[in-house]
Amino acid sequence: MYQNVLEGVRVVDFSWVVAGPFCTKLLGLMGAEVIKIESSTRAQYKDRGSWFSVLNNSKKSCTINLSTDRGKALVKRLIAVSDVVVENFSTGVMDRLGLGYDDLRAINDDIIYVSSSGVGRTGPGKNWLAYGTLLQGLSGWTSLFSEPNPRMEGMGIVPSWTDPLTGLWEALIVQAALLHRGRTGQGLYVDLSMLESTITIMADVFLGVTVTGRNQSSSHAYPVPDGIYPCKEADSWIAISVAGTSEWEGLCKVLGDPSWSREEDLRTVAGRQRNRTRIDRFLAEETAQRPVLDLFHELQAAGVAAGPCYSLRDVVEDPQMQVRSLFRRLPLANGQSQLTTALPWSDGTGWKGELFRPPALGEHNEAIFRGVLGMSAEEYESCRRKGVFE
Repeated sequence: MYQNVLEGVRVVDFSWVVAGPFCTKLLGLMGAEVIKIESSTRAQYKDRGSWFSVLNNSKKSCTINLSTDRGKALVKRLIAVSDVVVENFSTGVMDRLGLGYDDLRAINDDIIYVSSSGVGRTGPGKNWLAYGTLLQGLSGWTSLFSEPNPRMEGMGIVPSWTDPLTGLWEALIVQAALLHRGRTGQGLYVDLSMLESTITIMADVFLGVTVTGRNQSSSHAYPVPDGIYPCKEADSWIAISVAGTSEWEGLCKVLGDPSWSREEDLRTVAGRQRNRTRIDRFLAEETAQRPVLDLFHELQAAGVAAGPCYSLRDVVEDPQMQVRSLFRRLPLANGQSQLTTALPWSDGTGWKGELFRPPALGEHNEAIFRGVLGMSAEEYESCRRKGVFE
């Protein structure tokens, strides 16, 4: 079973925004003790809205004023009894605080230090501001979209997938580093680039450039048909992808073998590639006459890869998701509740992670400073009075 595979691992989490918090959320779900280092004086930590609660469940929170010498000394004491540090500040911030890898290795020589940034901690771009939109451009991903889509107009910034992708890489690296330390007794410094994390999953398109010399766009040789088509209900759509002869025959059968589907030129993959636009037009006319869920189940029964284009609410309420229990509702510190996601795998027992609610700001100060660090009541009160816990 996979339950609590990271039990006993303590992670000191300086990360914020999405990538780092998503990584440490995954580590917490797998049983690690994740301690968020926050500050009541910073706006990004005061906002405990839905975005925060989804990314920061299964963690503890303590507030430390890192502008004070005593605050820095406290966080070093915590790191001295921890296993992993995760941070994604701008390049140079942790070094200026005296919390860079060399500083921390001096007090904990087997510490695992994962430092993520937009384009990496070295090179001419190391100080660039690099949110997901910039990284999608730098990675070449945006060049794959060769045809304008009027339906996207007015949507503003395309939601960034570089951040959660980086978080996945980061969680993988932490586990590999723990395995390395278990074998060698040595810690590890990791310089993780969000840009490189994105590029690594685009290997096929970069291979295409090296082989053909041409930029591979969104209109390259995918299966035909392969797209999203309207259905009978208002604003209902179905995704259909036909990879070979058996799938094409299954699609035609479900549609009642319309006359256009019997054209000789459409019996081969190459012929369908040549007629992509015509097939899309004909297919859209057919799907528009059918209820989306009926068509979905008929196509699946015929061996055709197809699925409805769900709204977000549809996804949550889908019977498959209900059975798999991916979505969980957790109570919040304010008495309300928040939907969040568990781990996307199961060990066969129904366990999908150590889920508990996201912490209130500084909720675990006393448990960490007095419990983990062994602070006396007098020292704790002195720190509180002098603003060390702000």
